[in-house]
Amino acid sequence: MSVLWPILSFFLMLIGVGFVIAAAIGVLRFRDALQRMHASTKAGTLGAILVLAGAMLGLADDAVPVGTMAILFMLLTVPVAAHLLGRAAYVSGAPMRMVLGRNALFGVLDRQAVPLEERTEYVAYAPRAKSLDSADVAPQALAAMSEVRLALIAPDISPIVTRSLTIRAANKVPMKAIAVVDEAFLDATGDVQGTRAKVRENVARAIEEMETLLPKRRSFFSLSYEEGDPMRLIPSSEDSGSLLVLPNKGWCNHGVDIATPMATGRPEGLQRLADHHAGSVLYLGCKPLVETPLIAVADDGGDAILQGLEWALSSGLWKSPTLLIVGHGKPARHSVFAALAKRLGADIVDKPSQSPSGSMLPKEATAADVLVTASLPRPKRTDWYGMFWHDSIAPGWTGEVLLVPPARKSG
Repeated sequence: MSVLWPILSFFLMLIGVGFVIAAAIGVLRFRDALQRMHASTKAGTLGAILVLAGAMLGLADDAVPVGTMAILFMLLTVPVAAHLLGRAAYVSGAPMRMVLGRNALFGVLDRQAVPLEERTEYVAYAPRAKSLDSADVAPQALAAMSEVRLALIAPDISPIVTRSLTIRAANKVPMKAIAVVDEAFLDATGDVQGTRAKVRENVARAIEEMETLLPKRRSFFSLSYEEGDPMRLIPSSEDSGSLLVLPNKGWCNHGVDIATPMATGRPEGLQRLADHHAGSVLYLGCKPLVETPLIAVADDGGDAILQGLEWALSSGLWKSPTLLIVGHGKPARHSVFAALAKRLGADIVDKPSQSPSGSMLPKEATAADVLVTASLPRPKRTDWYGMFWHDSIAPGWTGEVLLVPPARKSG
């Protein structure tokens, strides 16, 4: 037995050091806060315990009490520390690139929409003439449309290119198509190079199809191809006049259906792109837009919906529209919208509606071709346990959605 203990001690310490090295590599390579926490607190703790156990076997009996106390201390404190670190990361809005599945904490813990690093960036101090109460500040009109910005997401790109060209022609503004390959998806497959080749092939076919839809004279058009974080590369975080046009489904894996064993769910983020865009966001419907659409306006009582609707009508997003005002959480301000419609040459349904509990559109508004709203239904997932996100607006609804930006205050 005197020979067995040193051998067992050696192997325990060797395995423990291996786990510690694996934990260190995980902390260095993982880009997600929760994944780093798992690497450090699970693999790191197991490795440290194995090293201590090996040392206890290899040393004299005096090392056993001290080693046992150290192991008990780690077992009692590390789970608590891991919980606190994970909770702090979640609440502070830390990016969670590798956590793509169901969010079990949604509605349980409040989470910041913007990471701590972005919220604490240096901003030059500029003293104001006087303190302004936000209630006394008049709403500021949105900037005129500056560009049509579309996300090129394969394989079905014809509807989004055609719709974007129509809007661009009405406003004589530049049009920019952005094709992004989601790096988090590539990493999650475990076969980065093989998956990248398949995704690039689909993107190349989409670009070829787009070329057939564009006019021969296209000085107004530009194309950008990137591989990285779609949340950073697709939206425009500063240009409030930029209109972002998105499909109603799909993501930056571009139709490549490959398992993602390195992640907790399927890649998705289409609805969350709007959180990072400064201007309005247009999600296409499931069918072509009719020539004279009925537009349901979800009136939540705020300034954003008024500013956003005025911007959309002034930009000619729809021809000969008819407005149907739907009170969303508050009574509809029909007279206010009637004056706006009259000024901008739109018709309006005489009788307003009120949204029921559990959906955004009442039964009488389900015939609407467009929904203009200041917020998207939650959870922000294209498919939620088999339910398409449009069904959260109204069961079976297939129209397009214009998400207006938050209200801007002058002064």
